[in-house]
Amino acid sequence: MPVDMWMLYHGIDTFHSTDTAYQREALDALFLLDMDMKVKAIIKLINEDVDSFGRRAEMYQNIFSFGGKGAVKSQEVQRLTVEINMANEKWDALMQSKMHQESAIRELKMEIGSLTEQNHSSELLIQQLRGEINSLRDSKGEL
Repeated sequence: MPVDMWMLYHGIDTFHSTDTAYQREALDALFLLDMDMKVKAIIKLINEDVDSFGRRAEMYQNIFSFGGKGAVKSQEVQRLTVEINMANEKWDALMQSKMHQESAIRELKMEIGSLTEQNHSSELLIQQLRGEINSLRDSKGEL
């Protein structure tokens, strides 16, 4: 089953969800499903028409060479292996980007908290000054 069909079947919609934990779970599931499908395809290619240990050893030996009996399957296994490596690199880059974004969000939250405290302190100072101004007005009115 193609990955996008699997996502639709399981009701995964990462583009319209605002829940980042849900999006992260969906992306993790999607990545693992993609890797699982590619690994199973490699295993299937290796195990096709290989009924003895000797032939299997020969097949494994020929996987990364373009000559011999397993040349076509070898090329397909190589292609899938390259796809897996590229997917892993993209996944690592995505995780690094996510970590940088989460770090930036944490810093912004801390800055917002600091600004909120400063704002609260300023409001208290303004209230104190208003109280002093009102008391000066009252004392001036008594004279």
